[in-house]
Amino acid sequence: MPSELDEMIDAHERIMSYMIERGWYHPWHPIEQIQLDLQYKLL
Repeated sequence: MPSELDEMIDAHERIMSYMIERGWYHPWHPIEQIQLDLQYKLL
């Protein structure tokens, strides 16, 4: 169980970093994230 949890945490970190690098995720700027989410929802 602990190794599975570690793998899941590592996967989440990689996915989050990927999204941040591409400007798709703004974890420290919720207003920007909401605007981005709404922009893509309308597409």
